Amino acid sequence: MAANETNNYQALKWGAAVLSVIISAGLFWYALQERNQRELITVHADATPYKAKPADPGGMQVPHQDKRIFGEAVGRPDKPEENLAKGKEKPVDAAALKTPPPPQAPEPEPAPEVVVEVPKPDKIEVPIIKTQVPKIVAPEPEPEPVKSETAITSWGVQLGAFGTADGAERAWNILRKEHKSVLGGKESRVQSPVTGGNDTLHRLWAGRFVDEDAARAACDTLKKAKQGCMPVWPY
Repeated sequence: MAANETNNYQALKWGAAVLSVIISAGLFWYALQERNQRELITVHADATPYKAKPADPGGMQVPHQDKRIFGEAVGRPDKPEENLAKGKEKPVDAAALKTPPPPQAPEPEPAPEVVVEVPKPDKIEVPIIKTQVPKIVAPEPEPEPVKSETAITSWGVQLGAFGTADGAERAWNILRKEHKSVLGGKESRVQSPVTGGNDTLHRLWAGRFVDEDAARAACDTLKKAKQGCMPVWPY
């Protein structure tokens, strides 16, 4: 039953499509026939002129224009035309019409030369100012310090080498207290850094000792206390 309904629906669908095609073809054919039967309309211009002068222009017509009767009616008879030019024209002398030249002005007399005496200026005495430049006296050189024999011949001892100058100073304060009998009355000196390999060392010295024997004796005492020491000269 369902298959029959589907077939009927498909048949109606195709029938409607065919009918629409037939109607469209009929309308197209009818329009084509109407176009062929229709004639083209040609528009021609009007042959009559756009404007024409009338046979009777019309307008108000006043009779008896320019008639002498009007002058006689008001008591004004016609007068002959007056001739303003009486007699023949006489020729004019062209030389008499020339304008005389203006009188020439007298030449001015030259002005007398005026001599003005300019007084000579008085001599101005300019005072000469003498400037005294103070003499520059070079300062006397300071006397060089006299090196004593003690400073030249002094001996010292080296107590160690440190990475920084501050480290050397701190070590000196400790060693002076620990070894007061040997270093109590001595002074310290941190020598300029010496590069050893990749390290920069600051040497700590102590002094002054009167001779080499005194420096060696101090080192012997410090070595007994497990403190490194070596004599150095000059301090």
